[in-house]
Amino acid sequence: EKYEDAYAFTRKEVEELKGKGEENEIFETIIKKYKYLENNYDFILVEGTDFFNEVNSFEFDLNREIAQNLNIPVILVLNSKRYKTEDSLIKNTSLEIESYTEKNIKVISVIANKFKGDKDKFIHEIKQKHPDYLVSTLPIEPILSKPTVGEVAQELNAKILMGSTHLSTIMGKSIVGAMQMRNFLERLSENCLVITPGDRADLIVGTMLANISANYTKVAGIVLTGDYYPEESVVRLIEGIHPHLPVMIVKTGTFETANKVGSNKSKIYPTSTAKIKIALELFDKNVDTDELDAIITNYQSTQITPRMFQYNMMEQAYKIQKRIVLPEGTDDRILRAASMLAEDKVVYLTILGEEKKIKSQVNLLGLYWDEERIKIINPSTSSYLDDFSETLYHLRKEKGMQLAQARDLMHDVSYFGTMMVYKGLADGMVSGAINTTQHTIRTSGQGEEVEKVRLATEKVKQQRPDLLIEGPIQYDAAVDPKVGKQKLPDSEVAGQANVLIFPDLNTGNNTYKAVQRETGALAIGPVLQGLNKPVNDLSRGATVDDIYNT
Repeated sequence: EKYEDAYAFTRKEVEELKGKGEENEIFETIIKKYKYLENNYDFILVEGTDFFNEVNSFEFDLNREIAQNLNIPVILVLNSKRYKTEDSLIKNTSLEIESYTEKNIKVISVIANKFKGDKDKFIHEIKQKHPDYLVSTLPIEPILSKPTVGEVAQELNAKILMGSTHLSTIMGKSIVGAMQMRNFLERLSENCLVITPGDRADLIVGTMLANISANYTKVAGIVLTGDYYPEESVVRLIEGIHPHLPVMIVKTGTFETANKVGSNKSKIYPTSTAKIKIALELFDKNVDTDELDAIITNYQSTQITPRMFQYNMMEQAYKIQKRIVLPEGTDDRILRAASMLAEDKVVYLTILGEEKKIKSQVNLLGLYWDEERIKIINPSTSSYLDDFSETLYHLRKEKGMQLAQARDLMHDVSYFGTMMVYKGLADGMVSGAINTTQHTIRTSGQGEEVEKVRLATEKVKQQRPDLLIEGPIQYDAAVDPKVGKQKLPDSEVAGQANVLIFPDLNTGNNTYKAVQRETGALAIGPVLQGLNKPVNDLSRGATVDDIYNT
């Protein structure tokens, strides 16, 4: 797989999208990338963000929203060095756990990284509140915070003169060689990195000799500054002394180079074999890996998040490629949604209206338009008009309908669209952005009347005793635990309901619109049941996204 398949955005891209209010695009892309990996691999570890030395709500909220939208469990890893005292670490750990759990995100383990306090106290304090969690600490390992010679070379954009096979050496201190040899040699320390101008042949040769001398410590490498190359005779000499010691050349001066080396933050790359070995040993020694493995292996979630539901729905639509008729072709929202659906190749569409007017409006709005996926039909001039009129006349003649009346009705986009569904020319119709709910659904023929809620509840309990169901119940008692406990203290559903069934369309419409407007929740539907043909209704206040999802 390509590296780009393993991440969705850079930090800068996320900040720009958030600034534009396009959070939906952030999570839709993350879900799409995640699902692609899920289909190709047995296990996925979502690393989350790691903005160095920053403690801000942006990063924290982003990680929480990623976990929530992917519906995956969390291993909470805290950088203990960010907290001044052990008590503040314990307090903030508890707050972070609560911020996840209050969003119904499952935390399975807590690890305090770079920990240097009372290990037993920390574990005891956290497990008092969360006894089921695996709580661990990882002590500070100084070697892991030190860069390798290769990391320094990459940071300095250096050219490797020799010793390219030993770039994984972990360096100690860096020293600047600008003094005489006798003073320079006294400053050498274990695995130090020597920084010296490229024309100081004496210090270069002296470093090489010290590196092989039994009386001096090993050196990690040499950085030659100022873009000065040693003379050819010097290069031949040092290659014969120690060809494996890394020597690199940089264009920057000695002072600037030393500053860059000093501020370089260590990382662990796939090629950092020595660091990886140390990190694995540290983890195995301090974390019960068998218990962690069992927790991860046994974790199962039966929940599905709204955005994941939306993704699955769109994936299903993409696979089956249905044709949907949109009667209200004069509405800009319909045209924008149609453009998005065509660009995403989710469905084939038929839009009803005058072709010239629709295309003119599409051009005015600057919309993407795919004529293979979007057809425009004018009911008044369509070749289907006579056949549709005859069909409606035969269906309704027993109720007194005349052929001329049927023909007049077929000029109405709602009747024409419904007849397309009836005749199999479309798989479904979505309408209501302009027309009323009654106008949208009456043409399809209504199903049986809904029974009283109490009788319906009893019927479900008889047929599916395994389902937890409560009714009649008011909305606040259904979703608010405190209200539910007060009104129905013995109910297993009150305050925890995750499926709401309404007795009629008006009640459902009013409730979902109120919830959507107040909470900003994703709204799909309403999904109508009991109609003879698949016709779905839109709210006249529907947004482009509402139309897209419906």
